[in-house]
Amino acid sequence: HRLGSGRVVGIDIDDEALDAAYENLELNHISDDAVTLRHTREVVQDSTGIILRDDAAGQSLQFDIVVANILIGPLMKLAP
Repeated sequence: HRLGSGRVVGIDIDDEALDAAYENLELNHISDDAVTLRHTREVVQDSTGIILRDDAAGQSLQFDIVVANILIGPLMKLAP
C-alpha cells in the first residue's frame, strides 16, 4: 500500500506472474484481504474504464490510479 490505497487489484494475462504476485504478498506480509489478483485474456480501455475481455459481465472497471510493469517488447509493438 505504498501509494496509499485501501484496496489493490492485480490483473495479468500470465499465470506465472500471478503466482509470483501471491508469493510477493506473502513475503511482504500483505493480507490477501487487501488484494485481489485476477487472470484475464486481454485488458482494454474504452471511454468508461478498463474492460477485462473474459469478464462474463463485460463491465468496465474504474481505478483511481493504474501502475503497469510491462516488458519493452510489447511496449515497442504498441508505440506509434
